Amino acid sequence: MKKRMHSNLKICLGCFVIVIALLLLTKYTSLHTVEIPFPAGPSHVAYEETLCKLDESRLNALKQVDFETEPVIKLEEMFHKFVANPFNTACNVVKRLGGKHMSKKCGSYPDGQKYVCMDDLLLDLDEGNCLVYSFGILDDWSFEDIMDSFGCTVFAFDPSVDFPERRGNRITFEKIGVSAVTDEAKKMYSLSDILKRNGHTHSKISYLKFDIEGHEKTGLPAWFASGALENVQQLGFEFHLNAGSKDAAAMFKTVRDLTLNEDYRLIVYDVNGVYAKCYDKRTSPYFNLAEVVLKKINKDKICH
Repeated sequence: MKKRMHSNLKICLGCFVIVIALLLLTKYTSLHTVEIPFPAGPSHVAYEETLCKLDESRLNALKQVDFETEPVIKLEEMFHKFVANPFNTACNVVKRLGGKHMSKKCGSYPDGQKYVCMDDLLLDLDEGNCLVYSFGILDDWSFEDIMDSFGCTVFAFDPSVDFPERRGNRITFEKIGVSAVTDEAKKMYSLSDILKRNGHTHSKISYLKFDIEGHEKTGLPAWFASGALENVQQLGFEFHLNAGSKDAAAMFKTVRDLTLNEDYRLIVYDVNGVYAKCYDKRTSPYFNLAEVVLKKINKDKICH
């Protein structure tokens, strides 16, 4: 009888160990596996080929846009149609991080959330070189705190608020702003100068976040022209456009240049619901505030 009880106990303990091992394996793979779990069969091939053709068609259409001859109003329409239809093959797993709900008379909507392609970010974390730059904090640290908890080193900036220099485990704050050109009297610096100040001119930047209330319209093309974006893997930002102006056409040209010359692909488009519902007087048929993410592609893994 004792031998049977001892044998049963050993079996139970063995089953318990197996269950624990399976749980740990499931947890690890759920955190680190970013490939879409489709079977490598005919349907998978057809799925990939279809998405590739759709993306290639959009890329070819973008190449045909003539910014010299097209009317501004037409370019505005083309821009909003373009950003509303992100590329399909540049990222497998996108996560929404941070933000908070804004309660207004017109409703309650999320605001300040950011979107991150996890494919390459997980690799950066595993290799211990996840580096994030964040411009525009105000009173919402949710995105930066999450990136810090992942294990990323975060450099945060905002000229309009006061915070301690250190936050969390890996967050550094500096009360300066980013702009197209450096103006030390106003504590505004170009992206190149800020990277240089921190010794990151040639460092890989895993994610560059900026919510800078319209300054992206002059900043983004200047950063592209200066080469400051050469090592930036993801650009996550909110654009702020004035309806009926040349803003959309200029932003469209910048996004086109980043796509064709720097191998970025638009992977996220999310309308700012707070602005669209509460502040936008519908003077334009388009949403002029929206979150977008551009991700630099790995040509070895992308079909086009």
